[in-house]
Amino acid sequence: MTHQYLRKIIPLFPLFTVCLLASIAQLVAAALPLAYDRVAILQGEWWRLLTGGWLHHNLNHLLMNLLAWGLIYLLLPQCLAGYRSVWVLILQVALVDTFLLVLVPTTHFYWGLSGALHGLFAIGALLMIQQRDRQGWWWLLGLLAKLGCDLLRTDSLTTELIGTRVHVESHIIGAISGVLTGLLLLLWYRRGAKEPTKPSAL
Repeated sequence: MTHQYLRKIIPLFPLFTVCLLASIAQLVAAALPLAYDRVAILQGEWWRLLTGGWLHHNLNHLLMNLLAWGLIYLLLPQCLAGYRSVWVLILQVALVDTFLLVLVPTTHFYWGLSGALHGLFAIGALLMIQQRDRQGWWWLLGLLAKLGCDLLRTDSLTTELIGTRVHVESHIIGAISGVLTGLLLLLWYRRGAKEPTKPSAL
């Protein structure tokens, strides 16, 4: 009985890990220089590129992104199961922050995982397509529709909840970085790397 219970719980550990990381970052942000701050980064505080995306503007913002993470995590293809998805999300956070620094100089401050989550979503879609899962195409279409909505209208409800504007630029950058990362993964697999097929919590 205990063994069966553990088999159900262990695959959820990566889900809890991301929630814990984001929550801890939020708690210590007042005491440590972790937030994405363009001026500080250019002055040498490069670690903010790794930590900035884990911070959120307020509790509503944090909970919204953690809910989105949970939904995406539960839907990810098997090749991104377990802690692989966590490492890919960490990579996407760093990529989004770095691309923001280089490509969007008007962004002086940035909060949230949403850009990285758009990237993870794109990677999942590409890997599904590679596995001949038609659901991947629907994921891509849904992602494009989401970005189109972000560009065409202002989400006043979300803006009011999170206490700042929806940062559409990070969503677009995240989606693009996710596509690029996904394509690199597909190229790696095609060059002979054995693609993982079983979920793993390690």
